[in-house]
Amino acid sequence: MSSTFRSSAPVHLADPPRWRSGLPALAACTLVLGEYLLTSYAFDIRPLAERNDWLAVLGSAGSVGPLALAVATATLLLGGRPFLEDLRRMLEAAASVDRRSLSGRLVFVAVHLVSFAAFLSLNRLLLDALTVNAPHAALLAGAWLGSALAAFFALAHAVVPLPALLPAARSVMRVLALGTALGSAAWAGGLATLRFWDPLGAVTLHAVAAVLRLAGDDVYVDAATATLGFEGFRVEIAPVCSGYEGVGLLTILTAAYLWAFRGSLRFPRVLAILPFGIGLVWLANVVRIAALMVVGARWSADAALGSFHSKAGWVVFCGIALGLVALTQRAPFFWRERVEVASANPTAAYLTPLLVLVAIHLVTGLFSAGFPLLYPLGVAAGAAALWWHRDHYPWLFRPVFSLEACGIGCAAFAVWIALAPAEDPMATDAWRRELGALAVPVAALWIAFRALGSSILVPLVEELAFRGYLLRRLVSSDFTSVPFARFGWVSFLGSSAAFGLLHERWVAGIAVGMLFALAQYCRGRLGDAVLAHAITNLLITLYAIGWREWSLWV
Repeated sequence: MSSTFRSSAPVHLADPPRWRSGLPALAACTLVLGEYLLTSYAFDIRPLAERNDWLAVLGSAGSVGPLALAVATATLLLGGRPFLEDLRRMLEAAASVDRRSLSGRLVFVAVHLVSFAAFLSLNRLLLDALTVNAPHAALLAGAWLGSALAAFFALAHAVVPLPALLPAARSVMRVLALGTALGSAAWAGGLATLRFWDPLGAVTLHAVAAVLRLAGDDVYVDAATATLGFEGFRVEIAPVCSGYEGVGLLTILTAAYLWAFRGSLRFPRVLAILPFGIGLVWLANVVRIAALMVVGARWSADAALGSFHSKAGWVVFCGIALGLVALTQRAPFFWRERVEVASANPTAAYLTPLLVLVAIHLVTGLFSAGFPLLYPLGVAAGAAALWWHRDHYPWLFRPVFSLEACGIGCAAFAVWIALAPAEDPMATDAWRRELGALAVPVAALWIAFRALGSSILVPLVEELAFRGYLLRRLVSSDFTSVPFARFGWVSFLGSSAAFGLLHERWVAGIAVGMLFALAQYCRGRLGDAVLAHAITNLLITLYAIGWREWSLWV
C-alpha cells in the first residue's frame, strides 16, 4: 500500500522547465533577426511611403517601439498579474509536453523558410504593384499576408507545439487581443493629435514669451511661423515642443498608477491629481523652453539645442510623475493606510544603482554640448549606490571566471555591431576634438572613468536591474527566492524586451539582452551575465575608439 502511495508522487513533468528549453526560442529569435536584416537591406519603401502618409508612419523604425510599448501597456493594464500567470502556465505546460525530435522541428523550420522566401518574392511584386497602382495589387496583398502568417505560425510551431497551447490559450488570447486593439488605438490616436497641435502650440508660444518678458528682455515672437527668441538665437516651437506629448504621457502613466493602486487610494478625491498633474507638466514645459532660450542666448547655442533640449524635458517629467506618486502615498487625504517600509529592501538594492546612474546622467547632460565632460560624476554616484547596498551582493566579491560567459559576450558584441547602425563620424570627431582640448591629466582621468564606467559599472547596474531583479520578479513577487537558473518564457522575453527598450538601438538591445540572460541560465550565476555584458561593452569601446587610437591612449 505504501509503495502504491509512493508511485503516485508528482512526476517531473510538472517542474518548471530548465534553461535549455529556451534554446529553440533563442534559435528562432536569431533566425528572425537575420530575416529582419535581410528584408531591411533588400527593400526600400521610401518612394512608396512618399505617396502615402500612413505607410510612411508604419514603415518607420521609430514607430515600432512606441506601438509595441502601447500594446504591452494596454495588455498589462487589462490583464494585470493574472494574465502574466496564465501566460506563464500556458507556455510551461506546452513546453512540458513537447517531446518532438530535432527532425520533427526542422520540418516546420523548412516550411517557415519556404514561406519566408515566398514572402520576399511577393514583397517585391507588391511594392512594384502599389507604386504603379496596378489592379492586381489587392490579390498580391492577400498572398503576401498569407505567406507572412504561414512563416510566423510554422516557426512558432517549431518552438512550441501550437495544439498544446489551445486548451489554456483562451483567456490569454482574449486579453492579448483586447490589449492589442486598445494599444493600437491609443498609438493611432497619439499620431492623430499631430493634426491638432496648433491651438496648444500657439498657447505655449505666447506663454514662453510672457515668461521671458518678465526679465525685461526684448523677445522676438512670430506667431505665423511659431518662432520666438532673442537677437541671434531663435527657435521654432515644433509640435513635439508644444507640451502635448508630456500631457499625454502623464495622463497614461497616472491612469495606470490609479488602476494599479486602486485598492489603496481614496476615490474619487485622488482623481484630482490628474488635472493638477496635466497643468503642472504643461507649465514645466513652458519653463523648460524659456530656460532653453536663456541658455542658448547667454551661454551656448549648441548646449541649448543639444542635450538641454532633449534631456531637460525628461528630467522635469520624471520629477513631476514621481512627485505625484509620492504625494498620493504620503498624504492621508489620498492614501487609505500608511505603509511601513521594511528596513531591508532587496528591490531598492537591485534597482537603485541603475536609477542613480540614469538620474545623474540626465542631470549632468543638461548643459553638455555633446561631449559628456561630467561623466565621472555618474560613475562615482553609481559606485556609491553599489557600495551602500553591498550586503545584498555577496556573489560580487566571489567572482568565478566562466569561459561560456566570455564566449557569449563576444557573440553579443557581434550581434550589436551587426544590428546597430554605424556611428556618426562627425559626432566621433567632435568628441575627439573636445577630449584633445582638455589638459593631459584631465583627459587621462576622463578616459579612465569612461573605461571603468562602460566596462564595469554599467554592466553591473544593468544586470542587477534586468537579470537580477526583473527576470526573477516576472516569475514571483518574492524574487529573492527565485534561483538565477530558473527559466520562464515571460521572464526571459519580458526582461530582454525591457532591456532593449532602455537602449536607443532597441532591436540590438533585445537581442543582446537574450544572450546575457542565456549566460546567467548556463550556470545559474548572475555574475556570468555581468561578465558577458562587461566583455561586450569592452569590445564595443575598443571598436568605437579604434585599435590605433586605443594603443596611443594606453
